[in-house]
Amino acid sequence: MSLFEIDYVSGAARELQLKQQQDQIMKALKELSIKIKQESQGAQKPVMNYSDIEHDSWLTFSSSYAALGDKNGNYSPYYDSSQGLHITKRRPSSSLRSRQWSASSCSYRSRSIPCFSASSAHTTIYDDHDESKSIENTKVEISKDERDVYGFRKHTKWIHDNSLREIEQCNEVVMKRQLEKWQKFTLNANDGWPSIGPQLFRFVKDGIPRELRPKIWMHYSGASRKKLENQGLYDLLVKQAEDAGKSNEYAAVIERDLCRTFPDNIYFADDSSTTQPTKIHMLRRVLLAFSMNSPEIGYCQSFNFLAGLLVLLLDSEEDAFWMMHTIVHDYFPEGMFDTKMIGANIEQTVLMMLVYEKLPGVWAKIASRKCFWECEQENNLPPITLVTNHWFMTLFINILPIETVLCVWDCFFVGGGFKVLYQAALTIIKMNEESIWEAEDSVDAFQILQNAPKELIDGRHFIEVIFSSPSISDDITMKDINRRRRQFLQRKKE
Repeated sequence: MSLFEIDYVSGAARELQLKQQQDQIMKALKELSIKIKQESQGAQKPVMNYSDIEHDSWLTFSSSYAALGDKNGNYSPYYDSSQGLHITKRRPSSSLRSRQWSASSCSYRSRSIPCFSASSAHTTIYDDHDESKSIENTKVEISKDERDVYGFRKHTKWIHDNSLREIEQCNEVVMKRQLEKWQKFTLNANDGWPSIGPQLFRFVKDGIPRELRPKIWMHYSGASRKKLENQGLYDLLVKQAEDAGKSNEYAAVIERDLCRTFPDNIYFADDSSTTQPTKIHMLRRVLLAFSMNSPEIGYCQSFNFLAGLLVLLLDSEEDAFWMMHTIVHDYFPEGMFDTKMIGANIEQTVLMMLVYEKLPGVWAKIASRKCFWECEQENNLPPITLVTNHWFMTLFINILPIETVLCVWDCFFVGGGFKVLYQAALTIIKMNEESIWEAEDSVDAFQILQNAPKELIDGRHFIEVIFSSPSISDDITMKDINRRRRQFLQRKKE
């Protein structure tokens, strides 16, 4: 056999071996997901069989995001509620408790964390057999002291309760000072709204007080203007949705997801005995109105969490509707929620290219040492994009602790825009770089990035890390992101 033939055969063998390893990883992920869900849900609860989903769909996001919908289980911002791929093996990751942090090197070390997978509640009022079911079995009677100000149960799985209290008390003191600063700052501005610029963004990074957050988000996102220009439209859409009833093709899936949206939150309790509308009733109307107003999108899973958090935080459900409309139409890129998920695929391609350029050691681990351009050409991104895609689709809801999510959203809505998601994602990966290096394989790396964000309890410190200089993401601009988007969109058309 000639040297050329030997090299050709060896190359083919290596490719086959890599393909087999990848198949084994994906099979293991799916099997472990099913096993963990069965253990946590019990024998009498239905389990989605992830092995029925095509292998390529997991890697390329070519199937509808609804295929991953059962990942949206019982959510508390303090513990892992993912219902998708969850591995029982864990290596040390990053924690805000250790504070062994260097902004320039992004070196971060801490303890290891056990895994947890919450059970899911499946209810739809459109099924006669399920009509009498409720999510009562998911509710836990706990005292107010064990809940945060947003109604979520405090779980100390990721941080000791004393440390959590210290962070909360510190943040309360800081936010009182920030409230006074914001009030003085806005008084000196025209119409009470400072123009977007470095000074405003410094205030945002230091934290927006809880009392001012709804109005600040509404104004700087542009949602207030939309609401003013379309007075009465929301009520009309709600009426149209009520008249359409079950004929609305999205009504059934929306109803199904309502009971999966923050069932641990006291404000989302589905109490049919009360005459006052609960948050879950408001959420239903917001999602149905959105599906009527944007039929080209309708409804996608993750919308229930986006709209749910908005309903929880904003002054009215109409405000939540216009914020939801603004997020989907003005902030998310085009094609993010279409049936082929082209936009979502491109965003993950851009993110993986940035990882390839900025964190080559991480890339080598998650991509089994394949070149980025080889993965992109084959439309075969690393399995880790299953995690990072969820980060983007939910704006980190169900990923980061609630206060940290809100800190990210502050920057997202006030001046930062979509690039903040890239900056947050790259920072999380950088913070866990050393743990990923030490991971045995890409499966281990997968779990590190699935669990590590839940440790980031101190949102203000996380924002400080993201925007420190130098940092992993301080040179990221929307101009550069858009250039890369156009590049990959063109390559897909060729």
